[in-house]
Amino acid sequence: MQSINQAEEQDKTPATFCVRVRSILSLVTVEPLMFLFVFPSMLLTLSIVNLHMDKACRVNLQLNASVCDGLSQRNSSMYTSEEENMVQRMVANMNMWKAVIQSVLPPCLLLMLGAWSDKHNRRKLLMGFPIVGEVITVTGFILCTYFFYELPMEVTGVVESLPTSATGGWFVMFMAVYSYVGAVSTLESRTLRIGALKICATGSIMVGTAMSGICYRLIGLYGIFSTALFLFVVGLIYTVLVIREVGTAAPQANKSTYTSYKDFFNYQHMKSTFYFAFKRRDGNRRARMFVSFVLLCLTFGPVQGE
Repeated sequence: MQSINQAEEQDKTPATFCVRVRSILSLVTVEPLMFLFVFPSMLLTLSIVNLHMDKACRVNLQLNASVCDGLSQRNSSMYTSEEENMVQRMVANMNMWKAVIQSVLPPCLLLMLGAWSDKHNRRKLLMGFPIVGEVITVTGFILCTYFFYELPMEVTGVVESLPTSATGGWFVMFMAVYSYVGAVSTLESRTLRIGALKICATGSIMVGTAMSGICYRLIGLYGIFSTALFLFVVGLIYTVLVIREVGTAAPQANKSTYTSYKDFFNYQHMKSTFYFAFKRRDGNRRARMFVSFVLLCLTFGPVQGE
């Protein structure tokens, strides 16, 4: 009798384990997409900086090849401080107008996209937008590297900032994935799943940053750009084929797909966003929101300025 019970328990163990694995996998939705978006973005950081520096030195300033090699290798014996300052000053001037593009366009898009997404319950499209922008940007980096001496540093700056900003970049991606997780989660699991998504994003940032320098030395610019492009394309395919549009019953469900996409350009979405953000609320909640905005500016402003 005892042996029969033991045999039944052994039969149940694999089944129970498989059920648990399937249950965990069924909860996985946008987490792989978060990795496929954040990791290659961080992997590119050091390579982009070096590409800008190299362009400024060799193409714009047309300094000696040994000086530019020394700057790339961080070998101070091969260049003077004046030459280094010239290159850094040129890159810093470009970073100023590049930062304006990257800071202005995405928030303006958010004012419309957030309201449009809530109105039509469409989040999948918003996840694909930033990935398309990254694919265009990385393709541009490959072309800027191939036509190295034909294209100046400013072209690389435009390639880096304009496509990603025009498609929302990190702003739209994070809004879309957190909105999606909130829509597909139950009240009991929502906090846990948002926390898991945050861990996935933070881990991808750390791993991507740590590997950016190592990969740059091992496989160079073409290797980095090709790897990032591959991961972005995989992320786009994952978004199209795996992620399903889920949400509450849409109030505009009777409208056609064309009408909903046409409504994307409705400026009233921006108006409704401002109204929702600044309308009067009980318990001085509007004042608390203003204080939160100020604290965010004081917290992240100096960090971005550095």
